[in-house]
Amino acid sequence: AGSAHRSSASSVRVNVDADSFAQELSWEVRRSSKSDSKTIPDGAAAAGTTDVLLAGGMPVYDEDGSSGRTSAADRRILLGQIGVGVPLADNESYESVACLPDDDGGSSSESCFDFRAYDAYGDGQGCGADGSLSLTVETVGPDPWGFPRINRVRLTQVDEDMAARHRVNGEMKVACMDREKLSKWSYCAVRICADGEVFGLEGNQCDFGQGDGLIDERYSNVD
Repeated sequence: AGSAHRSSASSVRVNVDADSFAQELSWEVRRSSKSDSKTIPDGAAAAGTTDVLLAGGMPVYDEDGSSGRTSAADRRILLGQIGVGVPLADNESYESVACLPDDDGGSSSESCFDFRAYDAYGDGQGCGADGSLSLTVETVGPDPWGFPRINRVRLTQVDEDMAARHRVNGEMKVACMDREKLSKWSYCAVRICADGEVFGLEGNQCDFGQGDGLIDERYSNVD
């Protein structure tokens, strides 16, 4: 008897080129749709409504002491998921892929994926090395003549190394927080849809090479 399994041409892919402080970075991808809210009122929506497809780094928890919770086991996860995600090492490159069934609705124009990344120090991925984050969504859809084709949508956030080296007590140190040398981000949040539409989500500070249109207006003029 033939196998019921079919190979899939649809996938979600994340590529990370970590800078020299990879432990500061956490990221995740979750399913969404165009009709989903772009805001997260209390942070719970990020961790509770849909399963994590891909993740990297450590989960991000709410602040210590909120709601009386002080231990990691009791605190709410805002980004990522325990047991999901690869650990990140300094100056290394990573590729994470989630294969999607071609017939599960992933090719629908309403089908989207939310990518969120958090840098704990707030200096992006450009400290001590060139860093980048890239999200690629590939789905199967019809061409103008009705034949199947691969539709590819890709976003890339590139942070050039803007670290300055200076001497502290006679030793060379890396300084990444000089406002004149580094445009910072601490939070990236975008929605990328199978039909090619891209939306900035609440709090997004990353332009992904698309200009200021994706950036939350509260951060559009902040370095």
